[in-house]
Amino acid sequence: MKKVLLLFLTMMVGVIVVNASNAYSVDSVRNVINGGDVTKAFEAQVKGEGCEHLINATTSGNTLKIDYKFKCIEEREKITGGEKKVVKETVYDVSNSIILTLEDDILQVKKEISNKEVEKDPFYGRVLSLVPYWGVEMSSRYPQVKKYFDKNHKKEFLPTFAKIFDSCYFSEMGVCYSATPGLNNTTYTGKIQMDDKAADFALKYLKKEQRELNSKSLMFKALILAGILIVIILVCKSMGPNPTKKPLKY
Repeated sequence: MKKVLLLFLTMMVGVIVVNASNAYSVDSVRNVINGGDVTKAFEAQVKGEGCEHLINATTSGNTLKIDYKFKCIEEREKITGGEKKVVKETVYDVSNSIILTLEDDILQVKKEISNKEVEKDPFYGRVLSLVPYWGVEMSSRYPQVKKYFDKNHKKEFLPTFAKIFDSCYFSEMGVCYSATPGLNNTTYTGKIQMDDKAADFALKYLKKEQRELNSKSLMFKALILAGILIVIILVCKSMGPNPTKKPLKY
């Protein structure tokens, strides 16, 4: 009896250890922010817009802090001394932080920002909009998601993620981003449920898309095959005897 009880306790400890190893923490999100696929794609995007950038995430207890800095320069035509010249001007030079807190297994932030501040710093919303994507990338199932990105979407992370998470249905998606404008303020919300729900939602979308692509491919192949068969039949008919033609009499 003691041996049976000991075996049961050992199995229970093993289950607890396995479950603990699959748990996600604020450090999990921090790790993908600092050098993950989504961040790299975003940095490449803003670099193409002529912006120098810095995104860095740190954690302290149940708090995730995302520090960012963007300096954007544009070339503009100006008339100086009666001559038209192309000059470089700084459009944005901003530094700010986004702070998310883990509560009830949900990493989240909700903040109101004045519309004047939004005009000065549009990057708060742009960086926060990546939260759902980071929620997928932190999952151990992300490699499965990435395979579909590589296969069907030419590794275009941001546009593809934007199609998948095109709204804020947190209960269904496990992640959320929204920016709600008001008369004087815009309310920003970002949430990540600390599990695989977001990755599972993305996989469901991508697998459905793959089935549709497979169906289109099969239909296309079937049409090609039907076309080939029709050509073969027509060729065979043209080579055979003409039943309407009377044989010659000698």
